[in-house]
Amino acid sequence: MRLSKYNYKHRLSDDVLLIMNTLTGAVDLVEPKVARVLFNRSSDTSALNDLDPETRTLLKSRGYLTDKNEEQFVRESLDTLYRSHPALHFTICPTYKCNLACPYCFQSGIHQDSPTLTPAQIHEMFQAMDQMVQKQPDADVQFELFGGEPFLARNQSLVEHILQQAIERNWPIFSITNGSELGAYFPFLQKHSAHFQHMQITLDGPKEIHDQLRKYRDNSGSFDLICANITFLLEHQIPVTVRINTGRENVRYLPEIFAGFERLQWTSSPDFSCQIAPINDNFNTGSVTGFQPEYELLKQLHSLFPDWEAARARYRVSLGYFMEKKLRILRKAIFDTDDEHYYFDLSGCSASRLHNLVFGADGLLYPCVETVGFPDYSIGSYLQGLQLNEEKWQRWHRDIAVNDKCSQCNLAPLCGGGCVLKGSSEGELREFEASCSFTRQYLKTYLDLHRDRLLESYYK
Repeated sequence: MRLSKYNYKHRLSDDVLLIMNTLTGAVDLVEPKVARVLFNRSSDTSALNDLDPETRTLLKSRGYLTDKNEEQFVRESLDTLYRSHPALHFTICPTYKCNLACPYCFQSGIHQDSPTLTPAQIHEMFQAMDQMVQKQPDADVQFELFGGEPFLARNQSLVEHILQQAIERNWPIFSITNGSELGAYFPFLQKHSAHFQHMQITLDGPKEIHDQLRKYRDNSGSFDLICANITFLLEHQIPVTVRINTGRENVRYLPEIFAGFERLQWTSSPDFSCQIAPINDNFNTGSVTGFQPEYELLKQLHSLFPDWEAARARYRVSLGYFMEKKLRILRKAIFDTDDEHYYFDLSGCSASRLHNLVFGADGLLYPCVETVGFPDYSIGSYLQGLQLNEEKWQRWHRDIAVNDKCSQCNLAPLCGGGCVLKGSSEGELREFEASCSFTRQYLKTYLDLHRDRLLESYYK
């Protein structure tokens, strides 16, 4: 019997510590004596004899003590996940052009000179997708539109042709759009609403704030039109997630925008949800407007909403994927939340699973939507036949079982290694490290925010 490498502790008071095993999901409140034994830095486990047999048995059942080969267990769990969820996620960019000029956009340099796919190129694109499906006939296929802005009115006939091809293959359709020109597509969307599984549309605050951040090139705002289009989608049972890109300055407007969602009666729709998505700096530029670490966002949210869990339920809101993933075990323990979607997934960035293929408007293939339009990150092409550089694609296969830094980290099961792109320093990922993104500070902040609740439960 030995100490698990995935044990984590946080002191709540002089007399109480929270311990967690990030692999088994166990969370417990213990006295310092127990914590000292579990976090004994020497390899000597004789201190376990200082604990009574009942406590040792309990610690073993919770995974703090183990006979298991944990490294092998992690590898086998990830392999099982990949095999049991075979998937192909095709993302299509009809163009990189966009009708908005958002100051934090990572694609701003490629918008205006972008090509737009031709019908002949679309035919080649679907041939390439069909070829991938033939190689993996058991895989579930997801089909997503991205851009630039995929639903530009001037591209209506072309985009509807793309969508029709997906519908004929019975692929569920997802899309990421600014939502401003969806009106041109209303007849098509209404006719084929059952095929649209999800639309993500961004609102960055109440009207006066959104219209400063997501404006047209003539500086006019887009808020009112986007809201009307979201209402149309919900009325036709097309699921919508409103994404709120939060930077350091616009977080304070969340109560106002949430109240607006209620006035519009969106929160009463089963097809509505919203997501707080912190503006990130995945290219490690150090110059992204509004960027702040996730733990700072967490402090702001709990200051604005003293009962943040109640606010989450009331406004149907979640945090970004990595934020939710890191908190999945603690939220389940503290609030009895049902987070099974996250709990059994030890993987991290979805691009690391090698099932994402992004078809760029430039004819190139990319492993991740964040890289699209940047040829240094390309992993192949699809015009004049599918040409996939397997060696370059394999560089994106980065999970906690293969990354040396993650293999030594007790928090690895929570973050899964983070964003592959953010962990790189070159376009070809030659110098990859795990992207920890302040995970330790993030957990500490969350536990400090809930210190009183945890101590109250301990002393009951």
